Amino acid sequence: MLDITEIQEMSLKPVERKGWDEFRCFEAEPWSEAIAKPRAAQGQPAFWYEMSVVSSEVEELFMQNKSLRVGEKALYSAESDEMTRGLQSMSNQAFLMLRKIDFVGLGNDNGLRGKYRHLEPNDPPGTAEAARALRIRKIKAATKTFW
Repeated sequence: MLDITEIQEMSLKPVERKGWDEFRCFEAEPWSEAIAKPRAAQGQPAFWYEMSVVSSEVEELFMQNKSLRVGEKALYSAESDEMTRGLQSMSNQAFLMLRKIDFVGLGNDNGLRGKYRHLEPNDPPGTAEAARALRIRKIKAATKTFW
C-alpha cells in the first residue's frame, strides 16, 4: 500500500492559556506569503509530499504491540513467516514503484541544483534498476543476519 502525506510548514507562536501555567502552549498557522516566498527561493518549500510503501501484513503484525504489557513479547518475530512475506511484498512493490518513477521531480530542485548537480535528468536510463540491484544485494546480506 502506498501512503502519501502532504506536509505544510507552520509558524509557531507562544500563547497564554488559563489553567495551563505548567505548560507552554503554541498556536500554529501556515507560513504567510512573506515567509514562504524567500524560503522557497532558498530551497525550503512551504508544502511537500512524502510517500512510503507500507505492508498491510506487517502493519497488522505491529497492531499486536498495542495490547502488550511491559515485558511481554509479541507473537511475531523478525524470523516469522508472516514478517518475511510482508517485508518481501513491501520491498517488491517499492522496487517496482522506484523503477516507474525514476527522475520524477528531479526538475523541481527547490533551488538546490548546485548541491546535487551530479543527478541530471539525462542520466542513462536504468538508474533505478541499478539502485534496485544494489538494494537487493543489501537485503540478501541482511537476510542472512536478521531473517
